Amino acid sequence: GANCDIIKGDFATSGIIRTGFILKNVELDGTKATNASGSGVNSYKVWAYLYDVYIHDCKEYGVSSLNVTADGGGHGTNVIVRLCDLDGVKITGTSGVFWSGSNWMNSNGGWGFNIDGYGDHWISLCVESNSGGGFRKYNAGGCLIDIFAINNSGNNVDIGGGHRDMMKIKTRGGTVGLLLFNAGMNDICVEIQDI
Repeated sequence: GANCDIIKGDFATSGIIRTGFILKNVELDGTKATNASGSGVNSYKVWAYLYDVYIHDCKEYGVSSLNVTADGGGHGTNVIVRLCDLDGVKITGTSGVFWSGSNWMNSNGGWGFNIDGYGDHWISLCVESNSGGGFRKYNAGGCLIDIFAINNSGNNVDIGGGHRDMMKIKTRGGTVGLLLFNAGMNDICVEIQDI
């Protein structure tokens, strides 16, 4: 349908996905040229596992996962999100995020990958040429992060809050390659390479 999310999960609404879902080997085209709203995957208090998924041209987010508290907030392996008007991936309030393999967030209107939530996270991805910035992580627990950030507007990598982080970051371009802030951060190990 027009002006809607392609895949929607909502714990509070009957008649749609209410616990979780798996997407594998699919392409989701948001056809933003003809839609005024809509995300590729929109889940509210519902877990989503994405494997070999290509999401593009969404009027809002490529992936939006909000207020997930059980079974992980999002798992992605070999996911590509391109040309969406807001963040490529936006995750909040999660119990843990695990994105591995070859994930690429490219040319989105907001951040490439934007996470704001507690829990331990393992994230491996490339963020390139996103208008809001590359990778943003706030208020998260221990994280293992492997990021390749290239030519994003704003900051390539923006980390605020959290502890027990191990980060390997390769960066080129952007206003700031890596921004770390928040007095509460501790036990941080960072390897950064400007390429």
